[in-house]
Amino acid sequence: MKVVKRCLFPVLSIALFLGGCVIAGPLVPIPRDLEEQSTAMTVERTRTLFAEPLQFGEWTVTAFKQDKLPNRSKTSHGSDRLRHTKSRGSAAYHFTMTGNDRAAWECRCDVKRNARGVEIGPPDNRRSVDLEHQESLECDLQRAANEPVWKLRVTGSLAMGEEGYEGTLSDGSRSISLYASHEIRNVGRLPGPPIGYVFVRDGEDIASAELLYPGAVRIGNDASNDRDLIATAAAALLLQPAVH
Repeated sequence: MKVVKRCLFPVLSIALFLGGCVIAGPLVPIPRDLEEQSTAMTVERTRTLFAEPLQFGEWTVTAFKQDKLPNRSKTSHGSDRLRHTKSRGSAAYHFTMTGNDRAAWECRCDVKRNARGVEIGPPDNRRSVDLEHQESLECDLQRAANEPVWKLRVTGSLAMGEEGYEGTLSDGSRSISLYASHEIRNVGRLPGPPIGYVFVRDGEDIASAELLYPGAVRIGNDASNDRDLIATAAAALLLQPAVH
């Protein structure tokens, strides 16, 4: 998820300043067993007007396209001093993931956000309170037309202070879990949305994705035949646009 678009930079900058430290390389801590069997791959990004391809390690995103540009709608009703608000946001995109000379993976994603809250106080000094804030990322990943479609689904609340963001990557018979990280090395836990994910298969930590710009990906040796699958899912997380 492109978390930098969700106003995490100010929080991160303040945290690093107060911590009195400058951290080089990946910022999100990962399990020791995964760190020992993997190498951090820094994400290289090439921005153009209509595309945002990226590359890490042996994997390259190509044919990236925004099928539905990020949008948001908001409605409200009530009095000048107390208003109920509802907002919705959505986006859609697809891309192709290639790894050296292996068969490419196709990935299509939809992003949705629903929020509900209240605004209290006069128009020139209102305070907003979130009552509900849910966001989801759903993607279909497939290597070839005759192979199973893998479903990536990540859901949870991105409201400040909320927890419980989690995900799954499954083809119906096999499943890989994703759990979120909100921590920075030598700084601690930060408020706000997840800033990284760890992929877990059969109880083993096999990969991770750090979402802070420019991003970093680790894929452990134990990932074996799931390496391309995990790389594609990591790219889907890194390419997710903000719909706030």
